[in-house]
Amino acid sequence: MGASPTGTRAAVRWINEDSGGFILVEISPTENKQLDGAEYHTRPNNISVPVFAPDGRNIVLACGRSDWWTTEEQEPLDGATREVGHVAVYEMDFGPAREEGVRVTVPSGWSPADPESPEAQLLGDPRFTGPTTFTIGLPNGEERSFDMDAVGRLQ
Repeated sequence: MGASPTGTRAAVRWINEDSGGFILVEISPTENKQLDGAEYHTRPNNISVPVFAPDGRNIVLACGRSDWWTTEEQEPLDGATREVGHVAVYEMDFGPAREEGVRVTVPSGWSPADPESPEAQLLGDPRFTGPTTFTIGLPNGEERSFDMDAVGRLQ
C-alpha cells in the first residue's frame, strides 16, 4: 500500500493469479472509502508497490514481465533487446494511466541467478529522486530513471 503525502488517500495494491493493480481509497477519521472507478489494472501480476509523487497528484507503479529473458521456446536470448515490463503513471482522480515500456539488452549468456524466483520477473519499487523524476531497479541490476511528465507521451 502506498500513502499519499497528505495522508488522505492510499493506493492499495491487489494481486490475483494472472493480474494485479491498485484501488484508490479515501482516508478519513470516520470512514475509509474506495473511490469508484479510481483504479489501475495490468497483466501479469508482477507489480511493484504503488508510490505517490511528492505532490500527491500522481501514482507511479513498475510492472514486470514474466520470463522476459527467454524466447517463446524458453531458450535464453543472446544480446537481444527485450521489454522487461513497463512503468505506469496514474493521474488523480480517475486516470488515465500512461504507460511506457522498459527495455534492456540481454548480454550474451546472461540469465537471472534464480530463473524460478519471482524476483527475476519484478522491477524495483519506484523511488522519487525529484519532484517529477523517479528511478526503478531492473532485474539485471541496472537502474533506470524516468520523468513522470514524459512517460507515455509522444516525444
